[in-house]
Amino acid sequence: MNIRPKVFIRILQKYLDNSLRKDDRRLVDIWFDSIKELEEEDLDISEKQKIENRIWESIQEQITDHTEEENEGGNYWKKWSIAAAAVLFISLGTWFYLQQSNEYSNSVLSQNDDIIKVESKDKTSTLVLPDGSKVILEKDSKLFYPAKFKGDFRKVILEGNAFFEITKNPEKPFYVYSGEIITKVLGTSFTIKKNQQSGDIEVAVMTGKVIVENTKKAKNISSETVNEVILTPNEKVVFSKTNEKLLESIVEKPIIIVKNKEEYEKPEAFIFDEQNLSNILSKLQTAYGVEIVVQNKEILNCPVTADLGTESLFSKIEILNTLLNSSSKTEGSRIVIVGGSCVPYKPKF
Repeated sequence: MNIRPKVFIRILQKYLDNSLRKDDRRLVDIWFDSIKELEEEDLDISEKQKIENRIWESIQEQITDHTEEENEGGNYWKKWSIAAAAVLFISLGTWFYLQQSNEYSNSVLSQNDDIIKVESKDKTSTLVLPDGSKVILEKDSKLFYPAKFKGDFRKVILEGNAFFEITKNPEKPFYVYSGEIITKVLGTSFTIKKNQQSGDIEVAVMTGKVIVENTKKAKNISSETVNEVILTPNEKVVFSKTNEKLLESIVEKPIIIVKNKEEYEKPEAFIFDEQNLSNILSKLQTAYGVEIVVQNKEILNCPVTADLGTESLFSKIEILNTLLNSSSKTEGSRIVIVGGSCVPYKPKF
């Protein structure tokens, strides 16, 4: 039960080039879902039959769904049975092939039939993709990409963590396949990180805009659940492996993103003397691109004198909370200020 490396590489090349037929693409998608289940398995022969059965059951479940939607008689089932058997063949052979990469060292670049694999084991690796995009691959991570981006899309496969700085090309979107999510971009910089213990995947945006899509159907939740999130700078989304949800929030350390950021990075840029809270929050929103909502509208006209200096965004908000006797919380990709009053803060001694 094996497959020649060149055959697998050729199939993967067509998938990345977007040149596979629709039915064939679905078979590769089934392979992706199946192969993830094998990552923790041992290679001893006694386990091979269990592996085969588990992959076959997974394929049959997806085939059954389609036969209910498109009942074309015995020919349809026969077609998918044969195709599924082929996927089983590819799944096992490919997995065993990929596990035999012991010859890779710190950062190894292997090329076969125009598919390039970069594996960064003990240290971070920096590489430039065919379109000029920059990738910083963290240690213990892998990246698969074609030697030349063909077709209407630029596609790569990531295993692990990486920072991407994508060359802008609106006519050829960039796709990063990472576990159960797909990150779509036109031209931007962002990071993708996977928690090895929980399996959660985080995408955080520094510049530009990205779309993160959940490729798995959420478990035990309504059809209204968000399976696609649009992220802008200082926003992030975490794919929860447990419930297969996308959870949107703000990055831990938002950065100043305004065009004339040099002016906003000066210490005096955030020194306020008897300024209304509304003006201060407006400047913070402009600088960081983060929405700030005030529940108690009465405090928007409160005069505030404060030196927010070079503090982080969340530290700036905490200083304002102290002065206004308010509190704050994060809801999705926005900050919400709760309560507060214009009565000056008086420390307790």
